[in-house]
Amino acid sequence: MEIFGKKQHPAVIDNCDEKAIADCFATVFQSVSVPNFAQRHEQLSREFYQRFTSYNGNVLYSNIDVEMVYKCIHNMKVGKAPGIDGLSTEHITFPHN
Repeated sequence: MEIFGKKQHPAVIDNCDEKAIADCFATVFQSVSVPNFAQRHEQLSREFYQRFTSYNGNVLYSNIDVEMVYKCIHNMKVGKAPGIDGLSTEHITFPHN
């Protein structure tokens, strides 16, 4: 696989392929994304879907591509406290270490 002109080998961590790693991240994110209050969750869900159905795009975000995401990730500051999800910059920038 070639990314940004550099050959990279598929990542394998603890005998897991990239899909297994992504599935693990998805499981963690799902576990921390449980609503605290069902009634408030329903209210916010309705509000979101109402706004989402009338959304027709935003020019500011139309130029996001893989290279921009790559640059943003690699410009993140390390050594900072993790966010509410428990992930630090190091989890994102050095996932194979």
